Amino acid sequence: GGGQATVVAFTLGSIAAWHWCPVGGRALDLAIGAHVEQRYRLRLHPTVAQALKHKLGSVYPRARPETLEIAGFDTATGVEKKVTLDDNELRDVLIDGCEPLVLTIHRSFEGVPPELAADIAQGEITLVGGGALLSGLPEFLAERTGLHFRLAEDPINAAIRGTFTGA
Repeated sequence: GGGQATVVAFTLGSIAAWHWCPVGGRALDLAIGAHVEQRYRLRLHPTVAQALKHKLGSVYPRARPETLEIAGFDTATGVEKKVTLDDNELRDVLIDGCEPLVLTIHRSFEGVPPELAADIAQGEITLVGGGALLSGLPEFLAERTGLHFRLAEDPINAAIRGTFTGA
């Protein structure tokens, strides 16, 4: 959680394969902060970068573009400065940050038996955890991998519920 993503393939109640990658909410927050600092000379508090991700962040185009005004400290003057960001600008940053996840999904098929890989490819992959709440993630991953993804009904608690359900 927070700093990682895990891709797990289950079969008959057992783990058939799993892979980990260092993509998570904190990495995306840092990428947003670095982008804003580089482009606007504006240093953001980490909670502002996280709020940007939650309110404006998306890895797939939205039906209606959105903007958000943010404030931080100008790195040259040290004075508070405000800028307006749009979701398209952040999308590029977040897509770059999510590419390792796409590679991990592809890599996770390496250790999966062919019949299970075929079942996964024909079914749906369920996204769980806080990172699953990134707007457009199921569509983005489907486009990049050719697989079908869906968001769990309660992504934040789904993994722990699944763990206890199988116990």
